[in-house]
Amino acid sequence: MRRNDERLLGKWASEPGNQRGEDTTLEFKVGGQLDYTVHGTDTDQIMLLTYHVEDNVLVTDQPLHPREERTKFVLTDDGELILLYDDQRWSYRKLPSRCP
Repeated sequence: MRRNDERLLGKWASEPGNQRGEDTTLEFKVGGQLDYTVHGTDTDQIMLLTYHVEDNVLVTDQPLHPREERTKFVLTDDGELILLYDDQRWSYRKLPSRCP
């Protein structure tokens, strides 16, 4: 089943202690757009991806270098987004929405 999970919409920040130790944000947008940002000391690296959800799997693709990646995910009762890929685990917390 191909659909987007509305609970993902918005901006998510990585929790301290993620396996890679990187400071990252994910911004899920309406229409299947995903901005993945790795925050560096001097500059940020931004990857513009597309995404959709199949059951509990996040399917992402980078249009400039097409290749689907599949990552299991869990949305916990306390609002945490957990991504599981191979033997790696990343935790994210949703950031408050900005009102114009």
